Amino acid sequence: MVNKMKKRILPLSLVFLFALTIVPYGTFAADVKNLELVNQIDSEWSVSTVVASPQSDMLLIQESYTWNVYLYNLNSNVKKELLNTLSVGVGSKGMCFSLDGSLCAVSVNETPTGDTTALIAIFDTKSGEMINEISLGTFNVTIAFDRGNNLIAYDTVEGVFGFGSKSGISVRNARTGDVLVKTESDNVKTLCQNPANDYFVASMFSGLLKIYDGKTGGSAKTLELAAGANSMAFSPDGKYLAVSAGDKTTIFDAENNHSKIREFDKGGYVSFDHDGSILSLGDTVYFAAGGFTDYATLQDGDNYINADSALLTRDGKYFITYGGGKGVRLLDASKILVRLTEVRLTPDVIELLSGEEMELKLMGVYSDGSVRELNPQDAKFSISDFSIAKMNENSKIQGVTVGKTELTVSYYGTDIKKAVAVVSSRTDESAAAWAREGIDSAVDKGFVPPDIQNNYTSVITRQEFCRMAVKFVEYMSGEGIDAVLADNGVSRDPSAFSDTSDSDILAAYALGITNGTGGGQFSPNGQFTREQAATMLMNTCKAIGMDVDSPPVSDFTDLGSASPWAVDGINFVRTPKCQA
Repeated sequence: MVNKMKKRILPLSLVFLFALTIVPYGTFAADVKNLELVNQIDSEWSVSTVVASPQSDMLLIQESYTWNVYLYNLNSNVKKELLNTLSVGVGSKGMCFSLDGSLCAVSVNETPTGDTTALIAIFDTKSGEMINEISLGTFNVTIAFDRGNNLIAYDTVEGVFGFGSKSGISVRNARTGDVLVKTESDNVKTLCQNPANDYFVASMFSGLLKIYDGKTGGSAKTLELAAGANSMAFSPDGKYLAVSAGDKTTIFDAENNHSKIREFDKGGYVSFDHDGSILSLGDTVYFAAGGFTDYATLQDGDNYINADSALLTRDGKYFITYGGGKGVRLLDASKILVRLTEVRLTPDVIELLSGEEMELKLMGVYSDGSVRELNPQDAKFSISDFSIAKMNENSKIQGVTVGKTELTVSYYGTDIKKAVAVVSSRTDESAAAWAREGIDSAVDKGFVPPDIQNNYTSVITRQEFCRMAVKFVEYMSGEGIDAVLADNGVSRDPSAFSDTSDSDILAAYALGITNGTGGGQFSPNGQFTREQAATMLMNTCKAIGMDVDSPPVSDFTDLGSASPWAVDGINFVRTPKCQA
């Protein structure tokens, strides 16, 4: 490491003053993610229903018009026809996989003689061969599998002493059809098994939601909904139950007596990812970490997403849409896992002359540490006093008359407010008075390249930070950066990043000051979060030989909300040796 430190140094907190000129963290409500198409399963006819296996390796696909049902292997992209045109009226509640993915079942209404008969066909998912048929007298049977690969089906039960019959639910051995449990019930619309215990849930057309003991058939609890559920799903750990009925979706705490957690004024197909951290509801995903209040809206380019025809595979790899004559579209769902955590507006200070325009940019800070520009068309800009300033096209604000007003930017539930000043003249575009002494000292010592010695209220870019970091290392070591690299036994790697070959960036990367933004990119024009600035400041100090290991815990009251990778850097910049 560099060991030729100068005795007298500029306070480090002022050296990187520019990097910390960012908008503080705010409350995030929503994000919009345009997902990329990675595969498409073509179909001769439009697709009416798709169901994914719990292992995310198989799909059950039903075509419209022909009503053919196919088993599709996502790993090999090979499909097999299970049922032909004799089957009609299947639907999402009539197709399901066993919890271990070894079996699948399709409930159909077969009418070869004109008489409607409910038939449940059981298939082995590996061979694609039918292993059993179960005939029931009920029309449009809804089905599910329990934890023992037994079939749960809406059925008819014999009346008392054999007279008449009533609606009910039966649990049957899927391979033999033998009845294991029967229970009476109202007309059942949807069934769903809890993967963590032996209880299953039945939604009635009346709106009642009943929890049954799958071993005894006894009813454990009854809840009420406004209507029968169109779609239900448990999280894989059995913690949450999501029920979509009509234009409302309710999330229940299945571990605590099915108490209600949250209700949305939105209906659609519901599905969870592998650990229950994400709930997919139509074209929207909700995050459990925020009590299902944080969400992201999903887009498929210019293609319309039907809320009843979209689902997330449990492994989080694909977001699937279908219908509209375009077969089954498999979209890359990896972006869903990278969450927007903060929305910022730049520049930080809005000061205009009368008639002057200034372009505004919305920047999103993401959970992977990256900072990306957001589409301003997704935001609403409003100014409290139209006589002082106005918004023009292309997200530009323009001064009208001298005075002060306030700009509010609303981005999917997140509001950012900025003071706007329209002045008659501007004599100094430099920094505020409190920062001038530190900036002058940094300029005198050569830390600040000449081309960025102006407009100090702007937010620094990642490239500019690296340039200053390199100048700082050179000053502290008394050597040129090439000599510093040689002293440390490292060199620039021209292939390190695909979006820049800047000499200072590559030098900073070689010294461990920066790691880029992932995917082989550095994002030189990107901006910083406070977390990133603190971490890179710590790495710069490490590059000049300063001991940065195990800094004491700082007194920041919101340290618990910081990303784990940034905690050491945040603690370090609070230490006396950094601020000295």
